[in-house]
Amino acid sequence: MSTHTQDVAGKPEDDSRHDTARLETNRPRVNQDHVRDLVNALGDPNHPLHTQAVNDLVDIGPPAVSMLSAALAPNYPWLTSYRAAEALAQIGDGRASGALINALRHPNSNVRWSAVRALSEVGDTRTLLVLRRVVQEDHGKTSWGESVADTAQVALDRLQSRSALLRFSEPIKTAVVFVAMLAVLAFASTRVQALRSELNRQAPPAAPLTAGADLAETATVEETVTAEPEPVPTEVIVSEPSLVPTADIVGRVTANANIRSGPGPGNSIIGSARAGDELVLLAQSGDWYRVRLGPNVSAQARIEGGEGYISKALVQAPDASLPAATPTP
Repeated sequence: MSTHTQDVAGKPEDDSRHDTARLETNRPRVNQDHVRDLVNALGDPNHPLHTQAVNDLVDIGPPAVSMLSAALAPNYPWLTSYRAAEALAQIGDGRASGALINALRHPNSNVRWSAVRALSEVGDTRTLLVLRRVVQEDHGKTSWGESVADTAQVALDRLQSRSALLRFSEPIKTAVVFVAMLAVLAFASTRVQALRSELNRQAPPAAPLTAGADLAETATVEETVTAEPEPVPTEVIVSEPSLVPTADIVGRVTANANIRSGPGPGNSIIGSARAGDELVLLAQSGDWYRVRLGPNVSAQARIEGGEGYISKALVQAPDASLPAATPTP
């Protein structure tokens, strides 16, 4: 199963709204015209803000949730709705759950697929029920071959596991703290009893230095405390980025995408790229490009083995001829 970006059930919706409202009171006022312009840029590859629109909207955060939720409606271009769901997933605001649930009935399967993935990040308890319906009823696939139902099953499993973890983690934490407190109290009680036994010893009449001896014994006990070892510094090695020749043909990724081992959705995923990443186009095979990472990529971009394949539908490429890709031996 594929992912555009790397995949804890959200807070109950009322709590999420309360927390979000409190955060928005501490944020500077946002220019709504600028937010609207960024939302329009999501679906327009020719807009000057198209590539950076998702990241800019995520930086704006909760004030952009209302317009992004509205952009999930069917009257918007499918690419606008698709990338709006991506932005809502990264913002992680529970207020978007309702709009994302409605988007699961969008006529475009690409939008439904993106909404499923967003709900795995911001979904509440209602999401479990609707995802079960999608698993059973949605037989659509994205334009690059991903199954909406299969992706919904992965999101459903993830939400269920997180819900169970949250349900049982608090009692476990309480039990661990309680056991730790009992251990500390037992240790302290043992030490107090030992010191009391020393102090209650009756000294011989001819030995007036008993008090001093007791103090020396106490000092000796205190001096035997073992010091904690100092942490050993770990050397961090940062690799130099490789330089890409200027003669390479470079394309720009228009939406978060998977890199596969061969040309087709049936091949295994060996990497990923984010919207705006630059990829060097090496060859083409049908509707797929053979690529390697370009000079300007995000920290999350990766390709195992250095080269892989990406769907042409997710790359904005220059007008240039490419050789046919040769099969990997």
